[in-house]
Amino acid sequence: MRNIGNSDAKFQLAVQEPFFVTPDSGRLAIGESMQIHVDFKALQTGDHGSHMILQYETGIILNIFDMYEESGSLLIY
Repeated sequence: MRNIGNSDAKFQLAVQEPFFVTPDSGRLAIGESMQIHVDFKALQTGDHGSHMILQYETGIILNIFDMYEESGSLLIY
């Protein structure tokens, strides 16, 4: 993720289990970037899906992408 704006960006990321995101919050200075890691840890077999939601401290909420696990393959849209 990269801050291409003109001010620091404080954010939170959210996904639903069995997906996990790290870090789930932070602050990016102007021009700064960071890598986001998504883990999948299902306790049951079957198909799973979730959305990754990005919320800025300003209140703006974005659906960044959708994730699906089907038959052992992770698909990100």
